[in-house]
Amino acid sequence: LRIERGQIDRAREVAARVSEPYALIGMRADNRFASLTANGFSPADVKKAAIRMIDETRAAALASPRSLKALQSFTFYMLKSRQYRKVLAMTDAVLARVAAASGGEAPYDDISELIWIMNHRAEALQGLNRWNEAVDQMTRAARRPEKGDVNVSQKINLASLLLKMGRPKEALATISELGILTPYGRMQVESIHHEAGLYLKDSKMANEAMRYLREHTDDAPGAYEGALERSGDLDAAAARLIARLSDPESRTETLVELQEYKETPAPPAVIKERRRSRSVRARADVRAAVAKVGRIEHYDLEP
Repeated sequence: LRIERGQIDRAREVAARVSEPYALIGMRADNRFASLTANGFSPADVKKAAIRMIDETRAAALASPRSLKALQSFTFYMLKSRQYRKVLAMTDAVLARVAAASGGEAPYDDISELIWIMNHRAEALQGLNRWNEAVDQMTRAARRPEKGDVNVSQKINLASLLLKMGRPKEALATISELGILTPYGRMQVESIHHEAGLYLKDSKMANEAMRYLREHTDDAPGAYEGALERSGDLDAAAARLIARLSDPESRTETLVELQEYKETPAPPAVIKERRRSRSVRARADVRAAVAKVGRIEHYDLEP
């Protein structure tokens, strides 16, 4: 807003306080911030910011040893920096501490957040190419309640993980009974239905899911684009992506999504999905749309 009003000095004051790595990537990628990043701000600065964020969240976790929420933030940025073994060690220690306290006083004040520590452990296992162990961990997380009700988040994440491993029937069984869904959560569920329908050659399921995704695309634009890519409609997927780049409200977030990040080992289904996405992003019309509003660079971080 400061930039739009021509208040460049004031904008620089605000930008100097931005510390979140992916926010900095957005500033680097979006041409609207060029007046703030032209004086030497580089991808190397984003890497330094990621290290600082790890240091800050580590300090916050140490300062609040009974807070799983604080530890969750720390492990999140450790995951994004691909420090999977360290995340595994930390989450193992948490689970051991909780198991040792079974039947006694909970060792954490926000024990309900344990599902996200377990979720991060499953992500670390995926990063280490230990997919079956990741499924086991996410299954245990999905069995725990979420905010006192049926666990929706980990069930959706488990179903997505099972699809990555080519297990559509198990994915569908996982989401057969869910609690109240947010609009974004419903889009993730319909995305699972669409992908499973294609796997199982169930055109009715796939078409019904695609219809919902198309009619509610604003609730999760990436979910609809992913379905278009899976269906082979790359022209439509590219058109949706270009529309997001053209919209000032969604442009920065879309550019952050389009940067080149470090890829981790993955099952064949995920590798195929990555190839499809790359083919859309490599199109001349998409590249031209990106060049008009920003740029693509490489970062040694997870997407």
